[in-house]
Amino acid sequence: MSTLRRTLPVDADTIRQHCWDAPDSRSRENAEAHVQLLLGHVQLLLPEVEALLPDQEADSGQRAAMERVLGGARRVLELDYGDTLASAVRHAENLALYCRLLLKLASSVDGFATHCAWCKTFQQGTRLVRGIDGGFGFAGAQYACSACRTAYQLPLVARSAPRRPQPPEERPEGWTAMIREAG
Repeated sequence: MSTLRRTLPVDADTIRQHCWDAPDSRSRENAEAHVQLLLGHVQLLLPEVEALLPDQEADSGQRAAMERVLGGARRVLELDYGDTLASAVRHAENLALYCRLLLKLASSVDGFATHCAWCKTFQQGTRLVRGIDGGFGFAGAQYACSACRTAYQLPLVARSAPRRPQPPEERPEGWTAMIREAG
């Protein structure tokens, strides 16, 4: 099983929220502040996912997807996003995409600590117990550790039924499917 080289806790809920927050398109300074926030998240998540790479089989689709996401995230970190408001907003959107992809890859492993919404600590083994509806669909989530799930009698959120497999000619490639799942 994979282990993570965690030096700082990853607040997955906060990262998700920052990824879904639209950059302020009224001023370059506000958009740039959002870019800096997302840059920090990508820099935090990049080594987490890089640490998982050696555990993947050389010819697996998961490894190939991880390599593509890591390469794309590194390229986005190196980009000079220009001097215009539009370029800062576009850069923030690209960073948010890679944050979501890296977070999805990092959180798919045992040993990933997330924030328990009840005891307010970072713990391994937290599970989704409440989805938050934003009126237009899913807007957030609350996770709880094992002790809080027991103490507060919190049921796990039921997972939706798996989708029927698509015919091979319509099945999206791994990269496209990952982007769709990340949002």
